[in-house]
Amino acid sequence: AERPLRDQERVRFHMAIICLCLCGGEKLRAWRTPSSFIAGTAPDKRYLASASISKNGRLFVYGGCGGAGRLSDLFEINLPRLQWTSLSDSALGDPPPGSCGAAMAYLNETLFIFGGLGNQGLLGDLYTFDTVVAEAA
Repeated sequence: AERPLRDQERVRFHMAIICLCLCGGEKLRAWRTPSSFIAGTAPDKRYLASASISKNGRLFVYGGCGGAGRLSDLFEINLPRLQWTSLSDSALGDPPPGSCGAAMAYLNETLFIFGGLGNQGLLGDLYTFDTVVAEAA
């Protein structure tokens, strides 16, 4: 008898940044995949990751589910500079537990991460991350 597929075997991961460029005339408006010209190391492939963006073009990506299970890493892509940076440095404190589908918001230089699906089930914790401290590190 065939064994049932595990979640990791059923899901095909796709990790790409896709943007819609709306500047310029009608002919310049198009979907683009800028991954080939973004510096730094991008996060591993994942699904159900959380993301939030600042007013000055810093896009933060947290957690999700990947080949290694539920993830607790935090990355930033500085969109004006097109640069990936990992913010999972232990000097910045312990991250929230790995989770998929957490809610994330950015307000006044602080990221708020709430809930998600962790290894033990649904999560209801609220975590904050000071992006000014991370930028200085």
